[in-house]
Amino acid sequence: MCRSLAFILNVVLARLLGAEGSSVFYLAFTIVLTSAVLGRVGMENSMVKFIAINIAFDQPSEVLGV
Repeated sequence: MCRSLAFILNVVLARLLGAEGSSVFYLAFTIVLTSAVLGRVGMENSMVKFIAINIAFDQPSEVLGV
């Protein structure tokens, strides 16, 4: 289902934007996705660490802040 929707989106974008416009869109999309992946590096481990510390010191309001 998801792949068919992605294909339909590709076709619609190609028809609306043309070859040059759709290539610019996909380049920007790739840059955004790559930046998001690089920004998350180590974030999960840090969140687990800070949540565990705040739970150990019985600070539930700080857990919500994480």
